Amino acid sequence: PTGVERIDVESAKDMFAVTHEQVDDADIFIGAAAVADYYPAEEKNAKIKKSKDELSIKFLRNPDILASVASLRNKPFTVGFAAETENLRQFAIGKLENKNLDMIIANLVGKNRGFEKDVNAVEVFWPGGEMSFALAEKTALARDLITFIAGQYFKSVVAIRD
Repeated sequence: PTGVERIDVESAKDMFAVTHEQVDDADIFIGAAAVADYYPAEEKNAKIKKSKDELSIKFLRNPDILASVASLRNKPFTVGFAAETENLRQFAIGKLENKNLDMIIANLVGKNRGFEKDVNAVEVFWPGGEMSFALAEKTALARDLITFIAGQYFKSVVAIRD
């Protein structure tokens, strides 16, 4: 889209670095990328040949980009996402609090929900509030969410000034 600068990355570590190079200029940070929580400890450049009945792969934790942005001294208004298969409210609010987010947008995923559909419904949580967004086309839902995020950001800026 016009006015958007795209920066390609190959790994979560790359995304972490690029995010922290860019975030100082941001008023609002929306962590919408579904970054893998873990990566394989060992990288192979060739096919792993079948040799045993079992194969174990050790995984290491990727850096938490969203939490790192939310912990910055001069953090932007930080919005995260939570795709959950159960206990949506509980897990979303836990993530909101544990990562020190200003807002979290959560939805249930699973069979016939969330992914690979043109419609979605979400719950939005912020310290002291919550709101439901009913099932809608994802493009319309995205517009509504951007408008809502901007409104909440404006309220937070006004509250800081008062």
